Amino acid sequence: MDVVGYPPDTEVFVAYHASWADEEIVTGTVADISDKVEKIGVKRGAMLLINPS
Repeated sequence: MDVVGYPPDTEVFVAYHASWADEEIVTGTVADISDKVEKIGVKRGAMLLINPS
């Protein structure tokens, strides 16, 4: 289990500035999502969705 309580291969979605003109949706896994959102410069204004299926 990872620090968020889900296996590293669990699917994750991050919606940055949802419904804004500069909206971005990033997909990944628990293991790699932090690197992906850091790469596009997300600091705040994002919603994280974890798909535990």
